[in-house]
Amino acid sequence: MAYGKKTGGRTAGTPNKLTVAKREETKSFFEKILDDEVEAKFWRYFMTGYVIDPETKACVPLPLDPICFAAFKRAVEYKRGMPMQPTEIGGRGGEAISITFEAIGAKTEDFAAQARALGLAR
Repeated sequence: MAYGKKTGGRTAGTPNKLTVAKREETKSFFEKILDDEVEAKFWRYFMTGYVIDPETKACVPLPLDPICFAAFKRAVEYKRGMPMQPTEIGGRGGEAISITFEAIGAKTEDFAAQARALGLAR
């Protein structure tokens, strides 16, 4: 077995078949239960706090439930895909970050002396 080196198996980043199948199954489930018309009604409700009564066509105010909204957002993420999360790493003003590593007393002689003191070297 080669240590530190990949010698076989899938290439890095390739999902296994079960993961791909589960993702497709989950997506199709949420597409069935949350079609575009129902999704639009939910968005309207969560953005305005009102629903439209189908019989009277009147706007009916309903209290907003944060747990329902979180569940709805999660269902939409499963249906449409997770939105991209912006990630930027930078210093002040967008400058590049500079990292410097310094080892104090990192001379070959110091390491040899320490190894002799610990009985690790002659």
